[in-house]
Amino acid sequence: MAPSPRSALAGALLALVLASCSRSAPSSNVTAGSAIGEPTTTVAAVPADGDSPVAGVSPSALRAAVEQPAPASSRALRGAVAERIVLADGTALWRIRIPGPFPARAARSSVLVGDRVVGAGIVTADLGSMVAVTADATGLTAGAPVSVRWEGQPSEAAGTLAVAR
Repeated sequence: MAPSPRSALAGALLALVLASCSRSAPSSNVTAGSAIGEPTTTVAAVPADGDSPVAGVSPSALRAAVEQPAPASSRALRGAVAERIVLADGTALWRIRIPGPFPARAARSSVLVGDRVVGAGIVTADLGSMVAVTADATGLTAGAPVSVRWEGQPSEAAGTLAVAR
C-alpha cells in the first residue's frame, strides 16, 4: 500500500525538522546574521584578550561593563541612558544603553552623543539593547541627542539621553 500524500508530507517535514536540529551550534564569535569570519556587533564579538575597541579599556573590563546589570538609579529611566558603571576592580566607566531590539549585523556600529562618537556599538547577547562604553564622560548630559551609525550608513536618531545619577 502506497503512503498517502498527507503522510508523505508529514514524513518530509519530520526529516526537515530533524536535519535542522542536528546542525551544530555556531561558535561564540559567530552570531545570527553574520557569516563566519565577518565582524559582528554582538557582545560575543568582544575579544577575551588582545585589542579592545575602547581605548584604555581591556577586553575583560569591556565585557564586564556591557554585561553588568543596570544600576538601580537607571532602571526606571526610559530611552537612551548613560550609566556610571564601577567594575569589581574599582574601574569607573560610562555605559550608554539604547533600548532595542537590534538585529545582529555583519557591520560595525558607533554610538554618538551629540556630534561625538562615544564608542563602538555593542548589541547585548539578548539583542534587546545596544551599548557603548567609554571612560570619557565629556558631553554625556541629559537631553543630548543620541544616534547610532552603522558602518557605511547615515546616523539614525535614537532619542535623547537620560543620565543616571
